[in-house]
Amino acid sequence: MNKPSLVILSSNDCWQLRSLTGAIADNKLEAYIKAVIFDTSDAFGLVRAKRLDVHFEILERALSSSIENYNETLLEHIEQYSPQLIVLADFNTPLTPTFLQQFQNKIIQLNTTLEDSKTLEHSVSVQWINQGANSEKMIAQEFVLASTKDTLESLEDKLHHVGYRLYPKVIQQLLKKN
Repeated sequence: MNKPSLVILSSNDCWQLRSLTGAIADNKLEAYIKAVIFDTSDAFGLVRAKRLDVHFEILERALSSSIENYNETLLEHIEQYSPQLIVLADFNTPLTPTFLQQFQNKIIQLNTTLEDSKTLEHSVSVQWINQGANSEKMIAQEFVLASTKDTLESLEDKLHHVGYRLYPKVIQQLLKKN
């Protein structure tokens, strides 16, 4: 049986890529990462991809004449992999309407809300990224409560811990639906 395939887009992330590769290694996520595409050659995630022997590409955003041209090139690269899902892992390049339309209901991202250390409730969510203003559709969300002893760093750690578990879980559920 062939495993469903993913393409991951990243600008620099390490922990989201680590959560996905870890979940695959632990058989908590039945998927195959066909490629990780980085938009910069100094992304820290490159070290992880090399260490894990995950196929990766570097498509330097800075070398494109425009965001539109970059998105066209990115689209062509992703199409060759025919992924079931495109997973954003701290991907900072804007995606154009043409790109989003081509991959309608195939692009997801993890968001964390961390206001400040005085706010008591923060959240981690996974969303569909589709065309149009405010078109993100919530797939799953979990809340993280802060204690009076938390610092911004400890809150970030709590959010990452939830995201580390939530992202692969939601991806697995989405892949099973398809």
